Amino acid sequence: MKNITMIIIAVIMSLTLLSDRIHFNVTAIDNQYSNFKVQYEDGEPAIYLTGTISEPDNYRDLIMYINSLDVPKAKLYLAGHGGRVESTLQLINTIRHSKTDFTAVVYGDVYSAHAMLAVSMPHLIVKDDNIVFLFHLPAYEVNKTHLLGSQVCEGVTGTDRGVSAKDKCISFMKATGNEFIKTVVPHINSFLTPNQFNDFMSGDDIVLSYKEMLNNKKVN
Repeated sequence: MKNITMIIIAVIMSLTLLSDRIHFNVTAIDNQYSNFKVQYEDGEPAIYLTGTISEPDNYRDLIMYINSLDVPKAKLYLAGHGGRVESTLQLINTIRHSKTDFTAVVYGDVYSAHAMLAVSMPHLIVKDDNIVFLFHLPAYEVNKTHLLGSQVCEGVTGTDRGVSAKDKCISFMKATGNEFIKTVVPHINSFLTPNQFNDFMSGDDIVLSYKEMLNNKKVN
């Protein structure tokens, strides 16, 4: 277990959310890890997610809050440059299974994980058609052309219960990549041309304004 713990520590940053669990009118701590807050606006929950999306364990309070919601609607405000795909998938799946109907509101450029969240939500509002979305495959070995996952695990050594820690690291990253392909890629694909989608699946960054994305969606 020690080796697995070291793997996780080596590849992720830490974020802590302190919250009032009764009222849940929360503002994140004012330090380097502050990247989301939860509050109420016009009687509806509003979750602001900015900055780097950190490791899944750091979003337990937020996920508990989403699961506890018993209101018709809520909003997820997004602007940021991405982060951990595991956390992003966890948030996407939690929101999709929530009794509350969520709308993503994009109010600034969204790259990587933030863009993934935006297009995967039940409803999407983008404040300006010139806002930029950047899509790319996560840093995991999701196919033969994108091997960053193996590179991340390259320095991992030792064993865990007789199994290579490096092999466990790679298996974990492959599983996460496969979940990304199943859960998120169809939503991204709906905003891309066939050529852009092929480039995306080959590991290229795809940078588009929301206006361009809407034009692509009409064509598709």
